Amino acid sequence: MYFGGLDDFAKSDTSSHQNLELNFKRNSINQAGANHLAFGLCQLKNLLNLTLGLFSNQVQDDGVFHLSLAIGGMINLKKLRLVLSNNQITDEGMISLSRSLKLCKKLLSLRLTLFENNISFIGAQNSISYVRKHSDIKVLKLNLESNNLLRRDAQIIKQSIFKIRRLVKLNFQC
Repeated sequence: MYFGGLDDFAKSDTSSHQNLELNFKRNSINQAGANHLAFGLCQLKNLLNLTLGLFSNQVQDDGVFHLSLAIGGMINLKKLRLVLSNNQITDEGMISLSRSLKLCKKLLSLRLTLFENNISFIGAQNSISYVRKHSDIKVLKLNLESNNLLRRDAQIIKQSIFKIRRLVKLNFQC
């Protein structure tokens, strides 16, 4: 099921959703909007695949925290694609997201597009630590371009990713 607007999603019957694509790019979604969206996502306990596009909004760490709580409750989730680029997310938001992903035990494919935020080595390394220790992820796509990462940091993260033996497909951009 595809939704291009927050109001359309809020009005839908969420009990039957298994595959969901929400594309809210450039919608001026702020903290309140992210919290409202998270509330709707909390109803999706049977979701298998989620694509959530919030490119170029005004999402900050508190909004990511609430979205993360919702994602953490999706215990059947197998594929997750989050496009949170060009927002105002820092390490705190990445750590919230990583903690919630630990609860998604069935997750096989994770695609995080987070370019143009304020994520440093700490936030990036935290997300990789999740993938290494707490999941069966076989497909990982991680885009951290234009964040607060030094070239040395990117190399360390890349080395950590290469140590994940169960990965079948990898795309890392930094």
